[in-house]
Amino acid sequence: MKLTLGKTLLVSLAIISGTTSAKQLAPEGFQNPEKKYLPKTWMHAMNGNLSKPGFTEDFKP
Repeated sequence: MKLTLGKTLLVSLAIISGTTSAKQLAPEGFQNPEKKYLPKTWMHAMNGNLSKPGFTEDFKP
């Protein structure tokens, strides 16, 4: 398979950028992440397909 210069540069850039960002991650960032990185959850209740007991159970850990 013949690689062009553009493809070679693109692959090299992808490899370099992936390893660079991995080195910047610190374990402390995983223990206390910023609020913008926390998981987000939402629920759609439509057409009356919701009961109070079911709704209550959905939010229990």
